[in-house]
Amino acid sequence: MSILSTSLLSTRKKDSSQMANNKKIIMAVDDMPPILKIFRWALRDQFDVRVVSSGVQALELLERVKVDLILLDIEMPGMSGFDIIKHCKADPALKDIPVIIVSGNTNEKDIIEATNAQIAGYIVKPFTANDLREKVQTALHMNSKI
Repeated sequence: MSILSTSLLSTRKKDSSQMANNKKIIMAVDDMPPILKIFRWALRDQFDVRVVSSGVQALELLERVKVDLILLDIEMPGMSGFDIIKHCKADPALKDIPVIIVSGNTNEKDIIEATNAQIAGYIVKPFTANDLREKVQTALHMNSKI
């Protein structure tokens, strides 16, 4: 763990907007703005949806905000979704956050890698808002039983 991660681990806490609305926070990570809009629209009534368009932005948000679930694309410039998962699994404060991969990739290699990463779910693009909400609710419910 890096010095930055160690120091942020001790200071990471809920931000004021998270405390005010009591909604679970979903972080959506995708380099396609239309997909981020769909995430926000589909989940806005039940969750506080934070959208970021890169792996670097995702890691920065994770340092500042206690996220309850991550929706994550695999293929993004700079840092892949799998890189973000590896970072989270290596950080004790992040390792138990459920991750749902949302990707257009249906190749066997990515699905095997996702399964090995112990993700909470895999949604193939295109998807329906109902499918997204159902997977998110299931992942959060399963995580609350752990």
